[in-house]
Amino acid sequence: MAETDESLLEEPIASLRHDAAFEKIGLESLAWSPARDEPIRLDPLMTVLSSTFDGVSLVREVIEDLAEIFDISEDLAGYQLGSASNLLRTAGLLSGFDEEPDMALPDSYRYAPDW
Repeated sequence: MAETDESLLEEPIASLRHDAAFEKIGLESLAWSPARDEPIRLDPLMTVLSSTFDGVSLVREVIEDLAEIFDISEDLAGYQLGSASNLLRTAGLLSGFDEEPDMALPDSYRYAPDW
């Protein structure tokens, strides 16, 4: 991680909205937020990463845990965590982020899968 990001590592990670709903279907899940009109599909990685957004753990701790669990570099773990954070924020699933997102969700996450 870049030096300018060091202070962010000591911040608590964002938390999921208390009124968000998740339905696991196999390794994936559907997630709903009252802040958005449509549910999104979370792939297996995003499903796992969404459970790390507890509002308590430090970002650094989550990155270290992900790196150890998945046997990947901390840089890659930080990238994946950042991607998950952006997706969950954009989907309206993180607490304190009710404003309109500044980017559209990728089409692969916008609609329910065809099971």
